[in-house]
Amino acid sequence: MASALFPFMCVLFAGAWFVVYASINSLVFDRDPGLGDGWQTPLPNGYALMMIDTTDQGTVYNPKTQGKDGSISLRDDAVFGVRQLQVSQSLIFGARDVGYFGRIGQESKFVDSYFELQTKQNKVIEFKSLEDLRNRASSEGVTLNLRPFEAVFGDYRTTWFDYISGLILIVVPLIGFGLLVRWVWTIRRVREDSPHLATLEETP
Repeated sequence: MASALFPFMCVLFAGAWFVVYASINSLVFDRDPGLGDGWQTPLPNGYALMMIDTTDQGTVYNPKTQGKDGSISLRDDAVFGVRQLQVSQSLIFGARDVGYFGRIGQESKFVDSYFELQTKQNKVIEFKSLEDLRNRASSEGVTLNLRPFEAVFGDYRTTWFDYISGLILIVVPLIGFGLLVRWVWTIRRVREDSPHLATLEETP
């Protein structure tokens, strides 16, 4: 019976552990629980990144000035439709698609605007060309290296907690399996060493 129930216990454990993992991520680390169509993660400079439905573009925003219900409104310290990004301490550089909403779901790479977001001043400065943005970054001692929004998001979304959670998800069932095998092996050895016990068990 224990052997038959073991796989189902593993499934129950995985489900329960995911609930714990999702709750800690959401309540403690302000990250998405890993379930649903929205993903978010904080940045070291106090800002945060969010993607909804698609991963080809996202939003950079200041959680302190937004509503607590999870919605993001258009403000001076929020940038929508960001396709490329670079985080350099208190400065955030990026390339965005102003008309991104009309291209949602198309996996578009279209870019028509560039920006620098100063997180200390909560201020966004727009640039017309990549060269203008590069010159601006260079003047502030930063070598511009824009990367896809999804790649930068992954750098900050995956942390030590995710690795430890994954390890627990694997190790605990393996320990349980090892204990089950040891228990079965012990029972068989006892029966082999004591034949009269097996005879008594077979006697109606």
